[in-house]
Amino acid sequence: MDFDKRIDTCNMDKALEWGVLFDEQRNTALPQWLSGYRNHQPCEVLTTYHGSFNWSCSVRFNDGITWLVRFAVPGKVMDGDAKVVREVATMYYVKSHTTMPVPAIHHWDLSKGNPLGLGAFIIMDFIPGMPLRDLLTDETDPDSKKLKSDFPDEKLCILYRQIADFHLQLYQLDFSSIGALSFGNDGNIAVNAPPLTLKMQEIEAHSGLKIAACENQLSSATDYFNYVAQQDLQHLHEQANSVDDATDAEAKLVFRHQLIASIPQFVRRDYDLDPFKLACDDMRYGNMLIDNPQDLNIAAVIDWEWTNIVPAQMTQSPPQWLLIRKPADWSSCDGDEFDRYNHLLNLYLNEMEKLGSSRNTETEDSLSRLMRQSMSDGKFWFHALILSCYDADYSSP
Repeated sequence: MDFDKRIDTCNMDKALEWGVLFDEQRNTALPQWLSGYRNHQPCEVLTTYHGSFNWSCSVRFNDGITWLVRFAVPGKVMDGDAKVVREVATMYYVKSHTTMPVPAIHHWDLSKGNPLGLGAFIIMDFIPGMPLRDLLTDETDPDSKKLKSDFPDEKLCILYRQIADFHLQLYQLDFSSIGALSFGNDGNIAVNAPPLTLKMQEIEAHSGLKIAACENQLSSATDYFNYVAQQDLQHLHEQANSVDDATDAEAKLVFRHQLIASIPQFVRRDYDLDPFKLACDDMRYGNMLIDNPQDLNIAAVIDWEWTNIVPAQMTQSPPQWLLIRKPADWSSCDGDEFDRYNHLLNLYLNEMEKLGSSRNTETEDSLSRLMRQSMSDGKFWFHALILSCYDADYSSP
């Protein structure tokens, strides 16, 4: 399905207006405001970083301490307040329940709490490092979505062992309901917000269609998958340019109903109910920083936006981003990309199995075995469709 270019233009205008406001305050009001969070110690803005959803800048105080302030940019993020509160709650929770390198948060607030008019923000430690994607991306690929074919397997294994450890730690976290982490009236973090997925964000960003939050609490994988499949139908029916002609409309409608009909086939009955698991839609190489290309130590996992509590079977599926280009964007499901992905997946799961063996957790229900099973029984592809919105229209599971 194509984007609605009218909506894209409106959103771009909003982002550009925000950018002008940011530039006007970058070296004046912005550092003055930030110094207020450190007893008015003077600071200077060092570097600005432009991401898919956020603009960030590093600031250095007179005593050498460096922070990063990150803003959810209007026009790039459809609901900055909802995104930031969920992201902050997730970062606090993951940092306190795992050993993952999550930056420490010093302050955050919603749009109404930003006197500069720059929207919801997070102020956190600045972690120096290199995005892992910059090291791994094939520079000859025009879309920068291909893993280097000559990157040594032994180096990948060093990275995969660390990422698999993160994966295993997150998998140990259990939740009794589906939704998103947020703050209760007592200030405690719990699953008390509806899901806010990358898919919901992208549908609204490129169609103008806001996906309604689920009215009732989702208590099973079956409920969740039906809820997401209904989003696809709503998207098809309500985006102004969702179809090209009658033939295209029929094909897209049939595909969506095929997906709904296939849900019972792809639900793992032994994992239909709780416990549910934490999953980040935007977990990928670009959101991991390494200290240097020689040691390959992952210094930080950043950008926890679009993290939700989801059916366990979704976290039992292999990472979609091992090849960088996700399965929904592959030219076929059995070509060179699939072969390369399988090779990477074997490296990844071998490292996960080594970790499991060293911790005596490698059982019949171990995560690595469940991931291999997800590849063999088709759930990997089903989950790829559940996560997709604009990049999959005719490929039923």
